[in-house]
Amino acid sequence: MPRKALTLRTARGVTILVDPELRPPQRAFALLHELAHCVLQHAPITSFLDAATTEGGAPLANASFVRQEREADALAALWLQLLG
Repeated sequence: MPRKALTLRTARGVTILVDPELRPPQRAFALLHELAHCVLQHAPITSFLDAATTEGGAPLANASFVRQEREADALAALWLQLLG
């Protein structure tokens, strides 16, 4: 499954990249999802990955990864609801 958005953390700060092919509602959710990861201070995805935990470049689900994704989804959905 292709990524819809990606957060890059460097010494200079954070950059969120969002797939420009997404329709506006999906683009907004993807951006807010990535922003939620930053606000919630989630571990970067690289902390969940190594050669043994990937299939075709996609992360295998582990409990911490799944929890972080659900938390980011929930916060993004709340923000969308509040923004109307």
